[in-house]
Amino acid sequence: MGDTKLRNKSRGIFTQLIRANVESYNALKLIELRGQLD
Repeated sequence: MGDTKLRNKSRGIFTQLIRANVESYNALKLIELRGQLD
């Protein structure tokens, strides 16, 4: 039971990392697009 809780916790951290990477990637893309518009 404790193993499952630990696994869920690490999965949550992993999901947060992916989400952070996606958000920063999207931000970079927006900056690139904005630069092309100028």
